[in-house]
Amino acid sequence: MHDEWGDGPLLRSLMDALGAVDFDDFILKLNSEPQPDYAALFPLVQENADRDEPAAVSVLEGAGLQLALRTGIVIRRLFDRLDDHSVESRGVKLEDISIATHGGVFENSNQVRKGLKFMLQRNFRM
Repeated sequence: MHDEWGDGPLLRSLMDALGAVDFDDFILKLNSEPQPDYAALFPLVQENADRDEPAAVSVLEGAGLQLALRTGIVIRRLFDRLDDHSVESRGVKLEDISIATHGGVFENSNQVRKGLKFMLQRNFRM
């Protein structure tokens, strides 16, 4: 993030939250023991994404993409079982599968939901 966007609004917000005086100090704080409560940083990332800050939007949409990849693994394991047929060739479509989303990130982040939906639709061709 720092290499691509420099000390943009998201990075500054995160650095402030951890009490870092500069980027090097931020890296040290991220790797300190005990580690920071990373989940507690989500609201800062979401606030920045809600202001269309590109780095924050990228982080959250990327999180949705990663969740979709893991969801796809579960779907394939459930529906492919031990045969060689793909989920799609067996006629299983994404709209036929119930996917539950729960928790504060899903409830509060359009970007995470967007990334999840995009990747699932891409992989299961709705």
